Amino acid sequence: MPPEANHPPKRRSPAYPFIGLEEALARARTLFENERNGYVKVDIAVGYWGYSEKSSGGHQTIAALRAFNLLEGEGAVRLTERAVQLLGPGGPLQASLIRRTALTPPIYATLSEHYKDGLPSDQAVTVYLTRELGFNPSSVDGFLRAYKATLLFAQLQEAAAAPEIAPGPSETSAPHRPDLMLRYPLRKDNWVELRVLQKIDPGEAEQIRRLVEIWLETITDRS
Repeated sequence: MPPEANHPPKRRSPAYPFIGLEEALARARTLFENERNGYVKVDIAVGYWGYSEKSSGGHQTIAALRAFNLLEGEGAVRLTERAVQLLGPGGPLQASLIRRTALTPPIYATLSEHYKDGLPSDQAVTVYLTRELGFNPSSVDGFLRAYKATLLFAQLQEAAAAPEIAPGPSETSAPHRPDLMLRYPLRKDNWVELRVLQKIDPGEAEQIRRLVEIWLETITDRS
């Protein structure tokens, strides 16, 4: 038996965006701020995003923007007309364009069509991705994070894509007040959690919003 028979080739997942749509648009905005929508060499473009010329992350970002139809060109690239439209002032037409753009990657369109009524559990989706679509199991988590973030950003299938809000243990002094927890997954096995004991009024909500903005400034790694 040939030696290679004992080592089957590693299964390659279908092409999918390295990042979700919201992050892809942020990268597009950075490119627009530096080059408008003119052509620029790929090594310069990835440099604006903090990548070196040969970095895999830079080329994966290029591929992701192409997948969402935000970038065109080969040796030199530029933002598409769609990208420029999406970076402009918001409105109903832009919201509609965001929803269409979110499902531009074929793999996203396939999954959205298959789960018309919303995503089931991650375990069920993983089985579908690996058995039916040929995903390498090691790629599933990264794919799902970007896909769910895209659905949430585009307000598609919100119930399936939204962060989990589940009841937790009640305070012994007030057993009738559920402990509401919001847990949202981030990249690299990281997550953020928020918890309240009962509903809050609009004034308190505004205070929390401002507090979170300040908090995000202190925890964001800008290196």
